[in-house]
Amino acid sequence: MFKKSLLALAMVGASTSALAVTTSISTTAGTAAAPGAVTTTTANISVEGMVANTGSVYADTNVTLSLNAQYTVGDTVTFNISGSEFADTNYTLVEVNAVNGTNVVIAAPSATFGFLNATANELSFRVTATGTTTVGKFYQLRAAGAANGSSTIGVSIKLADLADKAKADITATAKTSTGIVIDSAATTAANTATAFVGAQQFKLTPTAANGTVDVAQLRTGFVKNAGGVEQVPAPTFTFTDNSVAGWIQAIADDNFELTLNGDFTGVDSINVGAAATDKFTVSGNTATLKGATALTGKTINFVMPAAAKRVALTAPQSITFTAVVKEGTSKATTVADKALVSTWSLNGDSEYSEFVPFQEDFARAITVTNNGTVEGDIMAEIFAGGKMVAAKKVGTASKYTVTDVSAAVDALAKENSVTGYAGVRITTNAPASNIDVSTIYYSKADKDRVKVN
Repeated sequence: MFKKSLLALAMVGASTSALAVTTSISTTAGTAAAPGAVTTTTANISVEGMVANTGSVYADTNVTLSLNAQYTVGDTVTFNISGSEFADTNYTLVEVNAVNGTNVVIAAPSATFGFLNATANELSFRVTATGTTTVGKFYQLRAAGAANGSSTIGVSIKLADLADKAKADITATAKTSTGIVIDSAATTAANTATAFVGAQQFKLTPTAANGTVDVAQLRTGFVKNAGGVEQVPAPTFTFTDNSVAGWIQAIADDNFELTLNGDFTGVDSINVGAAATDKFTVSGNTATLKGATALTGKTINFVMPAAAKRVALTAPQSITFTAVVKEGTSKATTVADKALVSTWSLNGDSEYSEFVPFQEDFARAITVTNNGTVEGDIMAEIFAGGKMVAAKKVGTASKYTVTDVSAAVDALAKENSVTGYAGVRITTNAPASNIDVSTIYYSKADKDRVKVN
């Protein structure tokens, strides 16, 4: 029976009627303690580092059995591995002096195990001779030919590309020559010990910062505070390397690809921190930054051009952040996937009518009056069943003009099968002080009119 906690092992050691094989897994040279106090150490495999290193061999995985039954000639012990593979077939199962931690092979073992068979996932051994009692003895799975007392005594395992929290387990089963299971306890899980666990080495967490595009500046900049300073959003992110000494295939933080997704029209450049060299390369609706310089600063700066070179920014929009860690030239893992980092809104006019009927026996009249010189797009959003079901540009509010968007809103409702009562929000990309929205519905039969805003 394999035990993975000191408490469980202590209980086995205290019970003279319990027969169990206990397995100790460690990834550094060393041996188990006395029976009833066997320890288990699990090694973390970097998820990011393993993509380019899948199939590499880790040659110092210690597997120790603590026997608590009397074995006889013909009894077998089989090791199965899941989540990884045994790297070769050249193994032995020998008794060791595990009490004092010297890894010394006992010259006159209590039982001698002969090799039976090996596959990538299974090793089996059979008792060929017995001497004294095997109860309370330690047997170690070792590479054949490993030096007696060597600090490097481990089994060679071919590592898999483990996902985060995925495990590589080793299970042992002991049977008599007639197939009866011996040295076992009540649960299958107790027969298994974990050799490796996939662990996310890197973590990147963004903190969003939002901005408001100012329609009074013809949407060429963000609103200014009372002191006249433009309030350009500056999202931040934290980056953590979780690896510690002993992690397998841990990689350095020098091969990253950070990508912002959004429309960056009107932005001069994007950088990280104060270093002007840490610039994102902008192409279309993505901005990408590669390499370790991405970690020298943790603030994303949207650098605005000089006043004379400004053009209209895109708003409303949401900008997301994706971070990928690479090992070599292979794409490793995504540590932040389209996380929201910045929402750009408008300080234009937005008016909501809670009750607008779209039945056939009603008609609607929706107009937008612009009393100023700043023109802006008119967006209609229809809400039904507690959520937005349709959104579309329905016109342009020209300066000093009344714009009728009734037909466009009716068409939007029809396109989205809105036939009952709904809410309608009209947003105009122009200063709110200059915009007035009028929403009226009336009965076709008696011409009674109701103004809803």
